[in-house]
Amino acid sequence: MSTATYAVKPGYNKGGKGRFTRVAWPCEFEFSEEHPPVLHVHHCPSSNGWLALLATIISAVLAQVIAQATGFMVFPGLIIWYLIINAIRKNKVDFDLSQVQQVVADAKKKEISVLGTIAGKETWVGLKCRDQFSSIVDRLKQSGKVSVTEGKVQTSQLGMIIVLVVFVILIALIIVGVATSK
Repeated sequence: MSTATYAVKPGYNKGGKGRFTRVAWPCEFEFSEEHPPVLHVHHCPSSNGWLALLATIISAVLAQVIAQATGFMVFPGLIIWYLIINAIRKNKVDFDLSQVQQVVADAKKKEISVLGTIAGKETWVGLKCRDQFSSIVDRLKQSGKVSVTEGKVQTSQLGMIIVLVVFVILIALIIVGVATSK
């Protein structure tokens, strides 16, 4: 009755077409002689960013009202609200790897992508395995319960595009603000 666990890091890649969900640390593969392999991850709903933005706006308005009355203005910013909301809304998700739709292993990048279901939606989850990649893939194949496809994991570009667009908009707003203040 031995159990082996391998801690891995969340990745940014998916194994094929379809939606991609970024998971949060800690992530680990668990192998047991009695049960099929299991992947444990933590998932933060994507709506957390919007909730953090809403909380920031509300707290900024409240801070303005308090500042007018007391002359003191302090309020948590977007990043602080995002961290608080993520901590509250983080869910543990366990994938029975014998039941998932697909497992893709990329030996070049040393990453594994799993196509499973999170919050009722079929999605890819990427994992960086580094030094443990070969051991994890071997254990998955030896279990006889998981079909591992060797292939190339694909980078999910949507998040990077959104970050770049927001960054460019912020730079433009700063330049406009500096130009109009002179």
